[in-house]
Amino acid sequence: MKQANVKRSKKSQKQVSPDVARMMQLPFIKDIKTRSTTNRCFWAVEPTIDYDAAFETGLEYGAAYLKFLHAEKGFRFPHLALLPMEMEREGALLPAIGDGRHGYAAGFFTFLEFALRSATDVDAFEQLAKYRAIRAPALPNF
Repeated sequence: MKQANVKRSKKSQKQVSPDVARMMQLPFIKDIKTRSTTNRCFWAVEPTIDYDAAFETGLEYGAAYLKFLHAEKGFRFPHLALLPMEMEREGALLPAIGDGRHGYAAGFFTFLEFALRSATDVDAFEQLAKYRAIRAPALPNF
């Protein structure tokens, strides 16, 4: 699985909670250090012109994300709601000439859709009721 070539500082890794440390194992989430601060990017992918390779990597990212969700003990925060916002901010949603980065997002969401369609024994409205019972507050309006 291809990972973005971004270094994480050892200091920032030591100061995170176990939940955040688990999330940081996802191949597309990175702490990016600038001259004055460190920012967490929820969609840090390698620039590429190869849409097909990015799509295949996106499928792997989707599988890694699904595995992460299954490992979570209870609902904590709607990570998936952040991803499209980050993808848009990083310019990874819309195709541009000579830029294949949107392949990552296409592969990621294609895999998640496949996984959702495969969950045939799930009662969607029962799951909605469970979600409403335990959900976190609504996301802030960015």
